Amino acid sequence: MMKNKPIRIQFLLVFLAFLILLFGLISLSNIFLLKPFYVWTKTEQLKSVSRHYDDVAVDPQNQEFLRLIEKTQYRDQAAVDVFDAEDELIYSSIRNSRENRPMDIRPMYSDEERGKLQDGRILVKQIYNPHHNQTLIVVSRLLPGGEILSLSSAMAAIEQSVAILNEFLLIVLLLFVILVWICARRFADYFSKPIVTLQQMTNRMIQFDFSQQWHESRRDELGNLGTNMNKLMLIIGNFIEELKGKNELLESELERKNKLDRMRKQFVSNVSHELKTPIALIQGYAEGLRVDVNTDSASREEYCDVIMDEARKMNELVRELLLLSQLELGQDALSIERFDIASGLRTAATRFRHLSANREIAFELNVQEDAAEVIGDRNKIDQVIANYLSNALYFVNEQKRIRIATVREGERIRVSVYNTGPHIPEDEMDQIWTSFYKVDKARTRGEGGTGLGLSIVKRIMDLHHMPFGAANVHDGVVFWFELPLAA
Repeated sequence: MMKNKPIRIQFLLVFLAFLILLFGLISLSNIFLLKPFYVWTKTEQLKSVSRHYDDVAVDPQNQEFLRLIEKTQYRDQAAVDVFDAEDELIYSSIRNSRENRPMDIRPMYSDEERGKLQDGRILVKQIYNPHHNQTLIVVSRLLPGGEILSLSSAMAAIEQSVAILNEFLLIVLLLFVILVWICARRFADYFSKPIVTLQQMTNRMIQFDFSQQWHESRRDELGNLGTNMNKLMLIIGNFIEELKGKNELLESELERKNKLDRMRKQFVSNVSHELKTPIALIQGYAEGLRVDVNTDSASREEYCDVIMDEARKMNELVRELLLLSQLELGQDALSIERFDIASGLRTAATRFRHLSANREIAFELNVQEDAAEVIGDRNKIDQVIANYLSNALYFVNEQKRIRIATVREGERIRVSVYNTGPHIPEDEMDQIWTSFYKVDKARTRGEGGTGLGLSIVKRIMDLHHMPFGAANVHDGVVFWFELPLAA
């Protein structure tokens, strides 16, 4: 379950467990080891003190002997008893206050213990003192003069010292635990906070959010990691932004490719449709002539006229297809020059007036002579004017009015071709420049053109980088384009 907790809690729990273990070890050591260690230390101390009596004569009148006993009694907290070879007490530092005689604390040694003493070994015993109801640690050894030196220290003092020391250690340990716990929390915050910040940064990176930055001023491994995370987020952020841009460009290119593919398929379908009818008519009328379906010359003349008319339409369609293809592939470069746009408009109006003489269409020409010099490709602009006029002838209504006009627009001149007739639906205004697109689907082949005229206009004006368009007016439609004035 530890792995599911935050790193700060894990750190504090591990540290708390360590403190509990440390506290338990110290407590067990005090309970089971401190007293034996204290007894052993006291015994070794008494052994060391006993060796100081080897160089001093045992004589109650000897001041050096008395000073050594006083030092042993007050500094080393031990009582001194000296016995002769027959266990008679020679001197004791403990007096009976009521009887003013030495206490009867002569140790009773067994033969084995006397043998150890005679061999120069130190004898350590714990003896119960009934006069004071306490147990004594007694260290005995044989002095060079044959006397037996006995140093004794009460166990009660040792036990009391151990108890006081345990209480002191307990208080110190509790204070230490509190202080260490406070430091551990600060230490945990110091190390867990940057780790949490780095975790939040990585979580945001997963969600492609690179706004969070590392702001800690550390010089250790975590600080280095945070600085590298900032650099990594900057690199990944820039890479993703660049990748988004490329993806958008790729999507745009794919959409453009799909659009061109759809246009190509539609274009092929339209061309096939436009060629199928004249080819079928030519084939049918030619077969009729071959098998002499018609016997009189008038009928044969009519058949020939139909064949020639359909062949002309096919030739016009193919010519416009080739022109549009050359314009789109850039194979028909512009030939820029100065020319008189008014002259070209008058020539086009005269030509189309003759072509539509039987329809009694009224042509109006409103051209500004003072703004007639323009810059562009004369032949292609003549093609634009011709296509506009052809379109106007196809869609002019019973009012039969077509007006060609020019007007100056700053440093440009706008040429417009107006005809009375039905309006173009606003939602189809952008589609009329597409190849083979026809607003009126009900018009017959004889009444309509190839459907390429306006798409050729669009391509020519795009090559000139000049504006063009169409708009519905009160009683008809006007098509226009602009050219820069030569001046």
